Amino acid sequence: MGSSMVYFPILSVAPEYFDRHRGAAMGFILSGASIGGLVLSPLIRTLLGVIGVRWTLRAMALANLVITLPVAISAPPSRSMTRRSTLVNIRLAKKPVFILQSLAALLQASGNSVPMTFLPEFSTVIGFSVSFGAALLAVNNGINAVSRVLMGVTADRLGRQNTLVLGVAGSAASVWCLWLAAAVNGGKAAWLTFVVVYGILAGAFNALFPTTITEIFGVHAYASVNGFLYFVRGLGALFGSPVAGFILGDSRVPSPGQETSTLLHDYRNIIWYDGGLLLVSSLCVIGVRGFDALEKRKWAWRA
Repeated sequence: MGSSMVYFPILSVAPEYFDRHRGAAMGFILSGASIGGLVLSPLIRTLLGVIGVRWTLRAMALANLVITLPVAISAPPSRSMTRRSTLVNIRLAKKPVFILQSLAALLQASGNSVPMTFLPEFSTVIGFSVSFGAALLAVNNGINAVSRVLMGVTADRLGRQNTLVLGVAGSAASVWCLWLAAAVNGGKAAWLTFVVVYGILAGAFNALFPTTITEIFGVHAYASVNGFLYFVRGLGALFGSPVAGFILGDSRVPSPGQETSTLLHDYRNIIWYDGGLLLVSSLCVIGVRGFDALEKRKWAWRA
């Protein structure tokens, strides 16, 4: 709850202060989450080994206080002269563009977390060490951080909805082509390529989702719509990886005497599941693009 009280107010205010370069600005802001994953993962592992669990939690709590307190003090106020409703208008909620955007948020959040959840374990299945698998996760976070900025800059030039569609559809394609190829033949090259490509493409949704909300629903409705859609994304994240874990079963890493080919076959099931989630999410994003143009009665190639 505390982290949400810091994180979401910043997301609600920031789009009001940017227009022409809104994608780049939000990319910079949201890249902090991936940078945090890159830095904090090894730091927390080190702290756990040196000072234990309780003092690690205290240290992280103190660090959060020291970092976020200046942010809370210096954060700019909303530009709106009147207080905006924090509830989604019923008429707005019935629109196809809102329904499809909600479904896209739910499914993308569900599918987005699966590769990262199983990245270290799958790395050991195809022959990498446990430490190398953990390093790959950190590398993916680093790539994702850079990607959020680059995708934001690209979106300001090519269109934010266009770039979002390419990012989500590309994520689904990388899961079904590269990750599946690694699971079929245990190819390390395919797996390493997937880690890089997915890190780049998955950053598009995280960077551009808030900017497209502003573009589609307007700044006046941004706070209420953004809050609801991030709530939906939270629900999606709750069932994405757990369902994948249920599909995979108990065997996630090779046990003594176990055939690697059998375990790779088990992973294919969650790859199909994850690719399906991302594919339907990309179709919903395409639908949002179309219905938004219909509502505005104007088709623009750069949108």
